[in-house]
Amino acid sequence: MIPGVMSQGFLVAMIHHWAPSASIINIDTVFRAPVMADESHTISGVVTDIDPDAGTVEIDLTVANTKQETRVFGTATIGLKAGAD
Repeated sequence: MIPGVMSQGFLVAMIHHWAPSASIINIDTVFRAPVMADESHTISGVVTDIDPDAGTVEIDLTVANTKQETRVFGTATIGLKAGAD
């Protein structure tokens, strides 16, 4: 079983892979079921809100197994610098 903080770390890594210069303002996760180390998982994010004036983006986050069962979900608010990815 993967500890919850490691699952959250995977989500943060996914955000920084998408936007390397982003700053994580807030991340809120719900650990719905164990993430098993010997199973494949998909880590995904969907932009749900953009505030161009504040330079922030809201993202819905999900960790799902190969059966499409959501194991971890949550939201993150990230700050993007002008000219960032």
